[in-house]
Amino acid sequence: MIAQIEKELGDLQKQIDSLDNLLEQGVYSIEKYTARSSKLNEAISKQEEVLKQLEKANEQIIRQSVGLPIKIKLVTHVIQGYKETDDITIKNKLLKEILKKAVYYRETRSNKGIFKLKLDLHQM
Repeated sequence: MIAQIEKELGDLQKQIDSLDNLLEQGVYSIEKYTARSSKLNEAISKQEEVLKQLEKANEQIIRQSVGLPIKIKLVTHVIQGYKETDDITIKNKLLKEILKKAVYYRETRSNKGIFKLKLDLHQM
């Protein structure tokens, strides 16, 4: 996506260069040149803004994925430890390593077994 936007920016810049040539050759009047130039510069500004947003999102994704292998090891460790023990205290400690908060929702008391569970994970 970033490469596509950069290509479009290059194409727009070529159009501006061609526009300059057409003015110099007398093909375009100053009014037509000004109108066309304004549209092209507006399109360039929009594409540059899109490019800036995409690059920012890309950097954020890269920052989030840097520690991913470590996070996966931690969660795997917690799951293995949870399965291997019957001690509730140890299970709670293991879950607290990765969970910040767990909220259990049940709409009515008569709906036994039907519930929603919201899990908030620690920032790892």
